Amino acid sequence: MMEELVKAIEKLSEKDAVDYLLIIVPILISLVAIFISVAIAIRQNKIAMFELRYRALATIMKVISFGITFNYTNNPRVILESFNSCFSTSISSVDKVAALVDIRRNLDNMEEKVAVISDILKPEDKKILKKAFAKLSSIMGDVVTGNVDATEIEDFKVLCILLEQITAKKLSKKILGSNWCFDYSDPLQEEHVMLDRKEIKRAKKQINGIIKEESKRKI
Repeated sequence: MMEELVKAIEKLSEKDAVDYLLIIVPILISLVAIFISVAIAIRQNKIAMFELRYRALATIMKVISFGITFNYTNNPRVILESFNSCFSTSISSVDKVAALVDIRRNLDNMEEKVAVISDILKPEDKKILKKAFAKLSSIMGDVVTGNVDATEIEDFKVLCILLEQITAKKLSKKILGSNWCFDYSDPLQEEHVMLDRKEIKRAKKQINGIIKEESKRKI
């Protein structure tokens, strides 16, 4: 491209104004086309990265939402149904081996999605996230076998609280932008507060429905 431009400039002395335009305009158009192509590619990469990071954020929020389950019940069957609801899975404890494999596969997929935000997480935040997934895996393994460890559940609930703090104070701003905040003390964020409360209310209603259904079965 540069060689063509040099040749064009050398020929300027031999051409009139029209010839100049015929030589230079196509080169300029080519340069503009290259610039636009590069700009579009950069924009597409940014969009793709945003989508990946948004999925990672959504996955972490699902883990936090699932953690709400343990505020209401320690029943293995209810916990498994809540897991299926939160993560859009259809795992059954009838075949325990298959259930464990499915849970492990789903958790691996979740960890892969979350891995894309490792560059914007602090080392201590990465450890919390890793512990949360490890604890979730352990708990769901116990759920499938019908034994739930109360200590592990309490540990997981604490990790979910820490994840919520990381999400509210750091990830949401870095991924969604500085205008997004989960600070409930800020009246200017009322719309976001309402959205977050609606999500929590929906999760609680869903869990309560599962618990009521489980109670009817026992009766």
